[in-house]
Amino acid sequence: MIYAMDHLEYDEFYRFHCPDETILPKRYEPLRKAADKHKSSKIKYFFALDQHNNIEVLPRLIGTLIQVIKMLGPEHCAVSMVGGSSTDGTDEMLGLIKKHLFEKGGVNSWVQYSTLNFA
Repeated sequence: MIYAMDHLEYDEFYRFHCPDETILPKRYEPLRKAADKHKSSKIKYFFALDQHNNIEVLPRLIGTLIQVIKMLGPEHCAVSMVGGSSTDGTDEMLGLIKKHLFEKGGVNSWVQYSTLNFA
């Protein structure tokens, strides 16, 4: 599953496909330039994910987030993920995502687990 999140050509999991993937870098270029221009603060874009029993959507969600982070520049992005009380493996997967995708890619990331019962 971790491999599928970082490799778009892996098609075991359903994904949305952009009709023309060449436009994506152009689309996000103004945001990247803005972040590069203001060096006073390293992090310009903060993504917060609250995940509970969402193992089935994680490959598509995280795969898309990784694409966006690559286009904006990992040095400008931070990701916070909250999980807890999941019974489908979501909590375990969040820790693996942080370690194998975000930290490896140079993205500031945090994972926290809540003891709240979301049911």
